[in-house]
Amino acid sequence: MTNEGDTTAQPDPPEVTFTLPPRGASKRPEQLAALLENTLRREFPAAAKLLEIACLPDGATVALRNLDQLDEEVARKITRRADVVRNEFLISPWY
Repeated sequence: MTNEGDTTAQPDPPEVTFTLPPRGASKRPEQLAALLENTLRREFPAAAKLLEIACLPDGATVALRNLDQLDEEVARKITRRADVVRNEFLISPWY
């Protein structure tokens, strides 16, 4: 993904990571990973087959991997949607 004002082309990152704030055990990475997996599978079924969603060993980070295997526009949409899902996860009392 490239920035609008950036004149040098930068390749899409192969993964995006979401680190949860250390607020206790009420918001666990496994919950976010499951929510991301369900949402992306429902909204991007073809692309979801290529994606890998993993909880990293640090216990606070969820990685969305293999974005580089997708079309740039699809990868951008998935990244944006995943960011919205993460934000909703963090502010919602239901998770």
